[in-house]
Amino acid sequence: MSQNLLGKQIGDEIDEEQKEKIRDLIDKQKIKGISIDTTAFGRNATDLKAGLISQLSQFDESHPAKLVISEVIWNEVQAHLCESLTELRGKTEAGIKAGRKLLGAENPILQQLSELLNSKNPEDIAASTIEEFMAACHATKLDLDSYTMPSDIFKRYFSKKPPFQLGKNKSEFPDAAALVSIESWADHNDTEVLIVSRDKAWEAFATESPRLHLVKKLSTALSLFQKHDDFLENFLNVFKDEIKDQQSSSYFTLESALWGEDWLSNTKIENLKEDAGFIVEEVNFGDVVQLKLEDQNSIEPVRVEKDCVHVEVSFFLSATFDIQILDSTFPSTSRKSSQKRIAEIMRNGSCHMSAHIKIPFKRVDSDIEVHIEPFDLTLSIGDISAEDWYEDDDD
Repeated sequence: MSQNLLGKQIGDEIDEEQKEKIRDLIDKQKIKGISIDTTAFGRNATDLKAGLISQLSQFDESHPAKLVISEVIWNEVQAHLCESLTELRGKTEAGIKAGRKLLGAENPILQQLSELLNSKNPEDIAASTIEEFMAACHATKLDLDSYTMPSDIFKRYFSKKPPFQLGKNKSEFPDAAALVSIESWADHNDTEVLIVSRDKAWEAFATESPRLHLVKKLSTALSLFQKHDDFLENFLNVFKDEIKDQQSSSYFTLESALWGEDWLSNTKIENLKEDAGFIVEEVNFGDVVQLKLEDQNSIEPVRVEKDCVHVEVSFFLSATFDIQILDSTFPSTSRKSSQKRIAEIMRNGSCHMSAHIKIPFKRVDSDIEVHIEPFDLTLSIGDISAEDWYEDDDD
């Protein structure tokens, strides 16, 4: 299975006819299970209490469908979370070290922060985080010992059945174990399961399985479990018109949410002369050039509650970005050590994004709640003109 949680992406989402077939199976309670792989978790694995991934909590004890997670997926997400926490811990430790140089080695606040940081290791935090998520979703963990037989997996391997017919056969053993465990659970409970994955191996397996149905987006899967009546359709059509209107409070709230994003962490920098000692220190959101919905299915209801609806909104963003670049080779020996040489430049960039939005049925101005999902942005730096540079003195 791919170690990149964004996964091996495949084609577009299923068409409307296929969606209706799956929705009909859900309505008739033929499908009473939902499962996701690591690609569905994506980078949300680092924050399981927010955004789209948190809406899996709707599959509680009162819901006719059950969320099932293979032990393979459990372990991979936990490993990814542990890796992210370890990286974050390293950055925090570096910040504390820098703070001691500025505030003194015996600063009590920094000492307390250091002790708190070392009180728990990333492995324990990752384990408790995934366990809390599973508990909140009332999910069932599919242990491999209970739901897989090695002989079944090896039969697939030697006969080149999915997921083993796509080339890198040995690397597909984790996929096979996960998929066989989900199918075994479905057989044991005499039901069918909607699985969410962007992985080609999962798609091939589901195509041949009488128990499994696959969609590529978690938002699509959750939308299929919602009741789409006339009231909801009309309500969302009104909201869609609001999002398109640049003068509306909904558009303003969505745009405002973009200002609060960590653009530096989510941005890939290209054409920067790193060998010259240039380092990008800040990437700040500038002005919107274009913000438009992706297509007619760009707003999907993922959870309907008594007083509100949660939707996933897909949109295209084109904007300007203010970038601050540090020349790490400066100052020279003839200058004060506190001086910095910094360039501030503006670049245009664009990317496809999505936002999880909670909309009350009784609207009062801009009372929607917006959570921007993880995204990828690429900015090209190129040449930096001499007038963009200036010297800054920290003293």
